Amino acid sequence: MEIIDSPYRSVIEPIVDFIGQFQESHPGVFTTIIIPVFVPRNWWDSILHNQTTLFLKTALRAKKSRIVTTVRYYL
Repeated sequence: MEIIDSPYRSVIEPIVDFIGQFQESHPGVFTTIIIPVFVPRNWWDSILHNQTTLFLKTALRAKKSRIVTTVRYYL
């Protein structure tokens, strides 16, 4: 487990940079990234909670050596 400092509460850029550095130090290795997805009781709540997950998945799928998996967490 790694704790990544993030200025200005930014989430996507620090995570993408960290994974990029990890892959540079471990060339030729597939990396699995597990992202929790909040599943709220009401459908309209998902509009507020899951936007970061969608943007993060899109940013991480840029390279073919990454496996991005989401795990649902029911609220």
